[in-house]
Amino acid sequence: MRNCYEKLGPIDDITCETGILNIDNGEKEKSPLKLNNVCIEDIEIACQATKKYYRYGLSYNEYVELEFQYVFHLKILCQNEDYYSFIMKADCMKHVDMPFYDMTYDISPILVLAKNIVPLINRHISFGNPIRSLNFSYLEKLLPQRDRKSNVHSFTFEDALDIIYNIQIIRGNDYITIIVGKGMKPYMNSYIVNLINSILNVDLKLNNVSNIYKSDLPKLFDYPKGIISAEKYIKCLLYLGLYDNFDESKSRKEYLIVPSSQSLEYIALKRNYLNDPPSKNFIQFFDFIADLNATNHINGQYRAGRDDCEWKEKTFTIPYKGFKISNKILSKINEILETNLNYQEEEKNNYSWNSNKNHPARYYSFEIYEHEYVPGLACSREDIGSHELTKESFYKLLDYFIKNDSIIDSNSITESYGIDTV
Repeated sequence: MRNCYEKLGPIDDITCETGILNIDNGEKEKSPLKLNNVCIEDIEIACQATKKYYRYGLSYNEYVELEFQYVFHLKILCQNEDYYSFIMKADCMKHVDMPFYDMTYDISPILVLAKNIVPLINRHISFGNPIRSLNFSYLEKLLPQRDRKSNVHSFTFEDALDIIYNIQIIRGNDYITIIVGKGMKPYMNSYIVNLINSILNVDLKLNNVSNIYKSDLPKLFDYPKGIISAEKYIKCLLYLGLYDNFDESKSRKEYLIVPSSQSLEYIALKRNYLNDPPSKNFIQFFDFIADLNATNHINGQYRAGRDDCEWKEKTFTIPYKGFKISNKILSKINEILETNLNYQEEEKNNYSWNSNKNHPARYYSFEIYEHEYVPGLACSREDIGSHELTKESFYKLLDYFIKNDSIIDSNSITESYGIDTV
C-alpha cells in the first residue's frame, strides 16, 4: 500500500458575524449572540486543505482533508454590568471523499460551545460564583483538538481517584512534599483540593509555572516505615478519606471553581486519618495491591502459505515482599480480576538462552485470549493498554476491599514482613 499527499494550502479565512435574522422579512441585524450571561461576539475560522490518496494493488482512493481552526471571542456578563472577555480555540477535521464529495464531519466546535460550554458557564454564575474563579482550563479541554476528542463530563469519583493515583512525593532529610495534579490541571478544582487538604492537614497551593499543586506535610507526620512507603501510605489515607467523605452533589457544584489561593477551607470529615490510621493488616494489604502491575499486548505469528495468526496476552504480577496472603483473599482477588494469580518462588537460570524466565518471588498469572487467524500480515508485539489495565485492576481491588474491609482479618496475612519498606 502506498500513501501520498499534496498540500493544497490555506483556504480563505473568514470571520463569522453574529446577529439576528428576522424570519418574516429576511432582515439581518448584526449583534453579539447572547445566551443568558454569555455573549459570542464573533468567530474566526481558518482552513488548510490537504489532498491525499492511496494505492493498494489496483485499488485507488482519493480524498481531501480540511483542517479547521476556530477562535471564539466570548464575553461573560455580570449582574453589576461588569464583564469578562476571553478567547477559546479549537480544531476539527472534515474528510471529503472524491469524486462524489461525500463528507465525513468531525465533531463541531460550535455545537460543543453552544450545547456544553455555554450552559456550564451560565450554571457557574447561577450559583453566585465569581467569574474569575471559573476553571477555564477545564472548559478549554471540552473543545475538540486535532490530537484528542472532546471529553465532556462533570467531575466524577473516578477523576478524584485518578488525582490520587498520580500523586508524587518528594522526600528530604526533614520534610515530605506532596505534589498533586501533574498533567491534570483541568480537574484540579476547589472541592477535591479542599478534601485532600482536610484529610492530610496540608495547604495545597498552585505553582503557576509548573501547573501543579504542592504542600509540605505536617512536621509531625509519621507513617509505619517498616510496613509501607510514605507515598503509598499517603495514598492509602487519601483513598480511605475519599471513600468515606466524597460528596457527589457538592463535587458537581464546585468542580468548575478554581481552588482559592487566599483562604484555606477545610471539610468536616468522618474521622481524623492522621491520628486514627487504618489497621496494620489493611496497610499491609494496601501495600500489596498497590504494587500490582498488569500488561496487555497483541502479538502475532507469520505462517508461510497459510493465514497468519494473532492473539492477545494479559499478565498480572504482584511482587512478593516478605508476606503471603491467605487463599481466601487470593481467591477473591482472582474472582475480581477474572484471572488466576498464583504464588511463584524465585527462579534463576544459569543459561543465557533461558534467562527470560528469571523472576523474583511473585504472584503471577498469564492469559492468552482472542486467538484468531488473519489474512495478510499479523501484528508484531504491541502494547494495547497495559497502563490502563493496571490502573483499572487496582481500582477494582481497592473498591471491593475498602467496602469489605472486614475480610482483611488476622488470617489474611500468613507471614510478617521482616523487611523495611522505603
